[in-house]
Amino acid sequence: MKSIKIIMASLCVVMLFFISEVLYVANHPDIFNDYILKTARGLSSLSKTDIAFYVLTKGKIQLPSDPNYKVLVSSYLKESSQKYDLPRIYYDLALASYTNNEKSLTPELLGLSIDIDPDFSFWRVELANYYLSIGQPKVGRKVLDDCMTKEYPKKHCEDYLNNSFNNNQINNVGFLEDSVKKFYELRSN
Repeated sequence: MKSIKIIMASLCVVMLFFISEVLYVANHPDIFNDYILKTARGLSSLSKTDIAFYVLTKGKIQLPSDPNYKVLVSSYLKESSQKYDLPRIYYDLALASYTNNEKSLTPELLGLSIDIDPDFSFWRVELANYYLSIGQPKVGRKVLDDCMTKEYPKKHCEDYLNNSFNNNQINNVGFLEDSVKKFYELRSN
């Protein structure tokens, strides 16, 4: 009878520890994002690019079978995953997808950037511009309307809407790339 009480007490302690860890990670999503990056980078270094891309995109996007794109993703993960956070990596992969004829991945990857960092306007403006460039202005407008409900990205999205989008001025996908690079350079200093 005493051994059952000891086992039950031990199980309770283990369960409390597990629950506290889950709550901690849930309240600190950067820990989970760092884990995803490290795992994807490790898999990529083992030439498991398909699995690395699956982990990186949380199973939401399938890596295309194009071997050139696989090489691009693999080399990108090896080079940049220590320098940048997850939204920036998704953004860069979205631009690479667009320029490497995997355009259907572009909105999905930009969407992942927005999911993780909804207050950073660049991801939303790029996505709205993408939809405008493929002839889907209504979808692009929805992206901007959603953006303008957020406090921090609102001004940038309004400016883009009034100065470019409403005038049907289509920019090249990736037109904010230099601004994103400058932002990350300033942030790292």
